[in-house]
Amino acid sequence: VEKKEDHFLVRTTDDESYEARSVVIATGAAHRHLGLPREDSLAGVSYCAVCDGAFYKEKDVLVVGGGPAGVCAAIAAGRLGMKTLLVEQNGFCGGMATAGLVGPFMTCYDSKGEKMIIKGLFEEIVDRLVKKGFAIHPKDVMGGTAFTSWIKIGHDHVTPFESEGLKLVLDEMLCEAGIDVLYHTMFLEPVLEENKIVGINVASKSGIESIEGNVIIDCTGDGDLCAFGGAEYEKGDPNGAVMPPTLCSIWSGIDKDKCNEPWNEHVEQAYKDGVLSYEDRHIPGFFHGNDGISGGNIGHIFDVDPTDEAELTDGMLWIENGSDGPVAFNA
Repeated sequence: VEKKEDHFLVRTTDDESYEARSVVIATGAAHRHLGLPREDSLAGVSYCAVCDGAFYKEKDVLVVGGGPAGVCAAIAAGRLGMKTLLVEQNGFCGGMATAGLVGPFMTCYDSKGEKMIIKGLFEEIVDRLVKKGFAIHPKDVMGGTAFTSWIKIGHDHVTPFESEGLKLVLDEMLCEAGIDVLYHTMFLEPVLEENKIVGINVASKSGIESIEGNVIIDCTGDGDLCAFGGAEYEKGDPNGAVMPPTLCSIWSGIDKDKCNEPWNEHVEQAYKDGVLSYEDRHIPGFFHGNDGISGGNIGHIFDVDPTDEAELTDGMLWIENGSDGPVAFNA
């Protein structure tokens, strides 16, 4: 664009020239760079699902859900050279380990607590977390300690971790593997050809669109993709009852050295004294870390079907706001 006395001269890359008294620049702003590996090649970075729609068509592998299973499935496929897209409804990966604050990672050792038997990508994730100061290696964590809420059985060699650190590590590994990721994108329903799932419909702030994949992996956590596609499934016990959901939380200012005995030893007395008004005898308690931050696993919601949005909403409102709820009495 060249300014003349009373007009502008615009030259294009194909050697065309245009003159006008006014010029509106509508080329858009430059996207802010995140400083992530491979960002210059657009691997793992999306700015607009609609604008980049063709970029996501006909992937070799389409992973629905970015929890631990989805992340590992995507990374494994990417490292094998497959064109892979991961779709996640949150703005980060990790599933319940990040969005739900569920921790620590349970034991990855054998029943004798002598040998680490769950390795592969899980071990790589743990090693990266430890190196960055976001986790304690399971070899250094024994059952019956503050790191396990003083629970002994089944809690040797768990892995305490920071959920925010886990988000960073998973993003780093996805980008390194060349995975395309669509965050803030919710799975709606499968796209079927006869009885075969060939794609998915998703919704985001960009609108509703379809994404295809040669191989589609259901990592939604509840098997939504397969269930909505007509696959047979079982849920709950013979009466349909499921495990009670838990509202996990993060606490600070707890001196783990003063909390030197199991939480549950005092629960019955607390009920008798009226300190706890809501009877929930399975209270794992607090899982402590090294930084003064503790994860609270202390509030269950009974008689709720978490696959029913109305029941789940009622349960959340009760546990967050009920005067006799577990959050109230534990606070």
